[in-house]
Amino acid sequence: MFVFRLIVSCSFCVLLMAAQAFATEVQLEPLGVSNQAPLAKLTGLPTLGRARLLLAGNSEVSFSWDLASNYTLGKNANEQVVFDGESHRLAVRLDHGLNAGWEVGVEVPMIAHREGFLDSFIENWHDLFGLPQGGRDQATDNQLNYSYQKNSIPLFSLQDEEVGLGDLRLLLSRQLCRTEDSALALHVSLELPTGDDDELLGSGSVDLAIWLSGDRLWRSAGQRFALHWGGGLLVSDSGEVLSSQRRNLVGTGSDALVLVTEFYNPVEANGAVGRKTLQSIPGFAELWRRINEARVHNAPIEELLDH
Repeated sequence: MFVFRLIVSCSFCVLLMAAQAFATEVQLEPLGVSNQAPLAKLTGLPTLGRARLLLAGNSEVSFSWDLASNYTLGKNANEQVVFDGESHRLAVRLDHGLNAGWEVGVEVPMIAHREGFLDSFIENWHDLFGLPQGGRDQATDNQLNYSYQKNSIPLFSLQDEEVGLGDLRLLLSRQLCRTEDSALALHVSLELPTGDDDELLGSGSVDLAIWLSGDRLWRSAGQRFALHWGGGLLVSDSGEVLSSQRRNLVGTGSDALVLVTEFYNPVEANGAVGRKTLQSIPGFAELWRRINEARVHNAPIEELLDH
């Protein structure tokens, strides 16, 4: 069984910092993308996260939009699963730096499941690069059908478009170490079941994630590089979505290599010129431009899984 998923992630971050601090340091952060499969996105799985936390008194407000076009069709002697549709996740997040290296945050997501519009585009994209269609080209375009049954018993089924509040996430982080070349941070997040699990807007579970994020920075031939890594654990109760089949303890891990080429001279103290950087991470690339006190980044992703 092949699973094809195209994810477009767009974030707009407004940094409420002192202008001088902002102009003297350009953060080389990994993109905050996560697993956008219809069921996985309902859990409290953490993103890679940054290893360099906000300084005391600094705040950051970010808006992120994840669009996933899903097509999965699988069947065996006992089970049948269909994921055909598009899912959106629009979230606003507020982070604030405290004394002694602490950082707190809260994220409020909105979830939408829709028929979508990307099927023909993705089919043409796969044809252009010789990628297998995995059955997407044989299915009806732009329909919504998320369903799963086991032993001929339907465990969930969603054919009508749904929009609503997702699961609220609270965050707490601690800077463990930070130098010019490397940093390490500990993160804890608590996801609360505020989304409607009957409509696949939430999981119905309380999820606790604990993980580390680290980075290593270096410069060579006028370019800067950053290696980001992270890993930890997700602990949760059984929830309401496929509760009998959910694992209550899951390990997580991720990494990203960031290549930064500076097209502009270093920004002046007022930060009016900005810089462009190119971020290359396995599976996707990002063009990130910072002007004044804002960052905008996006990532088109083609995910190809073979089961």
